[in-house]
Parts: sequence; C-alpha cells; structure tokens
Amino acid sequence: MVGSILSDRYEILERRGEGGMAIVYRARDRILGRRVAIKVLRPQYAADTDFVERFRREAQAAASLSHPNVVNIFDVGTDGDVHYIVMEYVEGRNLKEILREQGRLPVAKALDIAEGVCLALETAHEQGLIHRDIKPHNILVTRDGHVKVTDFGIARAASTATLTQTGTVIGSVHYLSPEQAIGRQVGVFSDIYSVGVLLYEMVTGKVPFDGESPVAVALKHLQSDPDSPRRACPDVPEALEKVILRAMAKEPSQRYGTIGEMLADLQRVRADRARTEPVAAASVTVVEPGPHPDHPGEATAGERTAHDPDEETTIVAQLPAEEEMKQALVGAGAAGLEATIVRASRTESEAGQADGTSPEEEDEQVPAKKKKRRSLAFRIVLGLVIFLSFTSGAVWAGLSFFDRLFPEDVVVPEVLGMTVEQARAVLEEHGLGLSIVREVNSDQPVNTIVRQLQDPGRTVKMGRQIEVHVSIGREIVEVPDLTMHSEREAMLRLVQWGLEVGEVTTEYRLDVPPNLVVAQDPAPHARVLRGTAVDLVFSTGAEPLPLVQVPDFRGQPLELAVQRVEELGLVVGETFGEEDPNFQPGQVTDQFPEPGAEVEVGSVVNFVYRPAAATQIGFVPSAGGQTATDETASDGDVIVQSLITIHVPPGPEQEVEIVIIDNISARRVYYGVHRGDARVTHMLKGRGAGAMYQVYIGGELRAQGLIAEAR
Repeated sequence: MVGSILSDRYEILERRGEGGMAIVYRARDRILGRRVAIKVLRPQYAADTDFVERFRREAQAAASLSHPNVVNIFDVGTDGDVHYIVMEYVEGRNLKEILREQGRLPVAKALDIAEGVCLALETAHEQGLIHRDIKPHNILVTRDGHVKVTDFGIARAASTATLTQTGTVIGSVHYLSPEQAIGRQVGVFSDIYSVGVLLYEMVTGKVPFDGESPVAVALKHLQSDPDSPRRACPDVPEALEKVILRAMAKEPSQRYGTIGEMLADLQRVRADRARTEPVAAASVTVVEPGPHPDHPGEATAGERTAHDPDEETTIVAQLPAEEEMKQALVGAGAAGLEATIVRASRTESEAGQADGTSPEEEDEQVPAKKKKRRSLAFRIVLGLVIFLSFTSGAVWAGLSFFDRLFPEDVVVPEVLGMTVEQARAVLEEHGLGLSIVREVNSDQPVNTIVRQLQDPGRTVKMGRQIEVHVSIGREIVEVPDLTMHSEREAMLRLVQWGLEVGEVTTEYRLDVPPNLVVAQDPAPHARVLRGTAVDLVFSTGAEPLPLVQVPDFRGQPLELAVQRVEELGLVVGETFGEEDPNFQPGQVTDQFPEPGAEVEVGSVVNFVYRPAAATQIGFVPSAGGQTATDETASDGDVIVQSLITIHVPPGPEQEVEIVIIDNISARRVYYGVHRGDARVTHMLKGRGAGAMYQVYIGGELRAQGLIAEAR
C-alpha cells in the first residue's frame, strides 16, 4: 500500500499501526495539502458485502461527531476492493504506550484523561452511537496533553459481523463488559464499564482481570469482582474508587445511567481533591477574621482561603450560629447570671427595709456621691458576672463545635459474615454507622454482609458510614439448551450461565454424530439456583459391532471353510483358484484377513484355494517388474494378479487396508494394524485387465493403480 494513491487523492506515505480488522497509514491529502490518517479495512472483511455496508454506514455516523475530544473523520471511500476511512492525523501517543512507559498515572492525570473520554462518549451517546471498544489503544494523547478518542464506528460494525463465530471472544478482552463477553445486548452501559476498567488501569498500573487465555479473562469479567484499587494503591481517593467500582458493576442496571452522571462524579472527585489536598499539605493557623474585601472593616463567618501549598494556609474559624450561642449561654451560665442579678436586687431591697426606710426614702437620705459610688460598684460586679458567664458558655460551645468539626479517630471493626443487624450493632459500639450500597447474589445466607468497602483495621473518623454489600442469596438462572452442542461449547455456556458441569456420560446414538450432547439434567429452560450442576450425556455414534477372531482356514477344504465363516457371522468374499503344490486340490492355500486378526461381525473373508482340476496358466512380466499371472476364468474374464509390498511410515501403529476394484465389485481384501516402519506383502488378484487396487494407511489413500502394474 505504501506509495499508492487512493481515489486519486490520498497518497499513502507510511504504515503506522494495525488492529484486528484494519491497518492504519499516514497519508497526504493531495487536494488540501494536509496530513491525514487512513484506516484500511483488511481484505478478509472487505469480501463480506454485509460487513462492508455496515462499516460504511457506521463510519458515516461517526463522521457526524464534532467534538474536541473525538478524532475527526474527514472521508469514507472505496478504491477498487479497498475500503478506507480518512481521519484527522494526531501528533502524540496512545494511552497504552504511556502506561507501558510510566506504569501508572498520577490521580490528577488519570482524571484528566477519563474526563476527556467521558466528554467524547457523551457526544457520541447523544447521537445514538456506541463505541464498544474503549481501550488505551484507542485513546490518543497529544503533545500538549489533549485527549482524543478514536475508532468510533468500526468497533460497532466489527462486533456485529463477528459475534457469530463459535468460540471466539470479540473485542479487546481486558476491557470487555460482561454483556459483550456473552453476546448480549450492548449499549451505553457497556462503554461505561470499559471506562471503569480504563480508570482502574490508569490509577493502579494493571488491568483488573488477567488470565492465560482470552476466554479465561472474559469469564473473570462475568464472575469475579475486581480487587480494591485502594488496596493496591492507597493514594487513590476513596471517592474515585467508588466511581470505578460502580462503573464496573456486573449488572448494567447497577452502573451509571449515563456517561454524563459518571463525568459529574469524576468532576466532584477533582473538586474535593482541590479543596482538601492543599489544606492537608500546609500548616493550619486559626486567626481573627479579617476585613471582607467587599465591605472594609467587616468579616465573613466561615470564609476559608487557601494559598499556595508552599505557603502557610490561613483558616478563619466559623462561629456558632446565633441560636446555638443562645442555648450555650443558657446551659453554661445564663441561668446563674440571672440568679445573681435577682439576688443582688433583693439584697439591696432587704437592706433598706431593715432600718424601716423604703428604697425611695433611703435614696433621699444617702448623699449623692456615695450613691454614685455604690451604683458604680454594682455595675462592675454585674459586668464581671456577665463576662464570666458569657465566657464559660462560649468556651463550652466552642469545645462542642470543635468536637463536631474534628471527631475522634476510631478503628473499623470487621463485620464480614455478620447479619445486617449484628453489623449495625457492632459498628454503633464503635461510633460508626452502616450503609448498604449494594445487594448482591451470593452463596452466603440472605441478609449477610459479603463485602466491606472500608477494610477492617483502618482508621476513620467517628460517625463515618461503613459501606457494605449484602447477600440476597443465590441467583436464579435459566438452564440453557445444550442439545446438539459440542463438549467445548456446552462447557462454555454452562460457565457463562453460572452453572457447574455435573456427571458426564455417553451413549450410542446411531442418529447423532459422536461428541454432541443428546440429553441433559436439569432439562433446558428449567429455573435453578446459580451454581447448580448440570449432568450431560454425549453421543458416541453408532454402537460398534462385536469382534470375531478369524481362525486359520489354511489346509481346510474350501467348503468347510465357507461353512465356518458363515457360522461366525462373517461373509465369504472372493475365492481364487491358484496352483500350489504344498496343498491338496480343493484346500484353502491362503486367506484374507490373516489368521488371528480381529474383525467386526459382518466383515468379508476372502480365500485362495488349489483348484481340483489344473488350469492353463501362462506367466508374463508385468509393467511394474513383478510377475503377473494372466489367467482366463470360466466366464472369459482375464484374471490378473501381482505381489505388492506396502511400507508403513515410521511412528505409531496404523491401520492398513487394501481395496480391489474390478469387473466383479469394489471390496476390501485386506485389513490389519501394523507398527510403524513395518512392511506388508500381499498378493493382489482381480478380474479384468483394468482391475485396480487402492492402499489406505491410517484411513488415508496412499497408493492406487492397476493390479498388473503393482509392486
């Protein structure tokens, strides 16, 4: 392809990469003078007209996408048998190359990339286009860090065209959603799952599921929960872990409803990190409120300012609300203050009444200076009482607020295996709460804790909600119909449905080829618990006939030999007259199969015997260098015969068969099992000058020709 020009416009410059269904080239648009990337469909797919049509339709739909995070598609065309897509040429690397180089990415960078992918998918989903093959190879990162998603359209076409291939897992197996792995309906939720896997790999440096084969990995997507990202990398924020695990839920209904919802959660994770990380990295100082920038001389309660992490961060503590202050005053000293004021008033009144002078009269008698001094003292005492009362109340309120703002650290207890009620009671004893975030099918009893998201032994703040998964018992599934499936297909379908392989037996079935399922228990479509064992019965084909050991008939009269063959359930084949001075006329001189051979009932036995009366026989050399006998039978046919030597190839034992095709019939005249490198010599005899022989070794035709020319 390099050096060729497609559609008199696109000059192919170099090969840049390849995938399962297409090859990517760097090219130049000769009309617009710009660099482009061209994806050329592989020839094996180009020959499938249905696939090509869907490929073009999906590629045109992808071309309608216009978004900064999507690789633009400029053109879709055909040049002869070559089908291609012209795309924007992106200077940069794909995410897989970056991960290979760096191992894992910082959380901030992973969030950047994930948000770019979500923005691209959000635009595609709004137009009804599902990517279906989100993976690091399809995420391009430019030199300035901009994210672009590629391969819209072709992934959708490929999944439709190849899902019918038996035993084949389609797509990038490490990023497949569970529904893709078993060929179920694919939608928005499938892309969300793949983005979750992508995020998992970026923050941990490894894929959540791996195995020795694609099928093994696909089964883990169906059956296994991923390990906690925080367990592998403690610096992963807990909120980000929740996003990843929700996106990777086995059931589509338990994932995000839209990619936009996932994007919003990722943005919240970023915002939380921006608020908390600088504070955690800096020293914290509580200072008096400063002037508000909009109102000089005033301060804003609760205002928090964060500076550069290398500088000291100032935090202005928020004061308690007005109602809380009132309650604090009443509870911590206001009542005492009220009692003091009342008591002081009563003392003054009682003192006046003791000498029979009313307060009014006393005021008139006391000199003005002394009265003023007493009033001042009273005010000082009253102010002091108020100040002390207010101070004690404020201190109490401040300590209460501090406790709420900075709760005590507690260690998370283990609640796995407990019932919900037991777990809630244990957590409450530690000052913690219980939050059920997911109900899952499990072998554990109903209402039992099967997973604890905050690991036991971890330190958290008092009042924290500990998130758990609760068992709702084993799932009920429908048994698939496995009849007429091969052993491999049946085993795989059972695993996909969450069922076990039970007892495997065989039976002879004349109407069913070997190694196919002919019966199962439970029956197809029965509803059973996940994990139930299904017994399978496989066909072994037609029942083999009993074996008979061929006696040695040599030296016996031909009539008795024929009678004995029929008694054994065998069939007499050809009988050939041949002069042999070692035997009496009418006696069997040779037989095929040889004495001692084990053959099935109904097999043919051929005899050579010495004729009772001499026959005129002439010997002529055959074309093969052997001596052939040219004998005239009673019906005028020429009888030809020749000695043949067969060499069995080196290796294990193999079956050797010889078939004669002449004027009488086509028949097997020899059968035997011989070790490798053995030599088998046999006399061929047939009627007619055109009589032929065929030699089969191991069931394959190895030699054939005229008997007269046999060697």
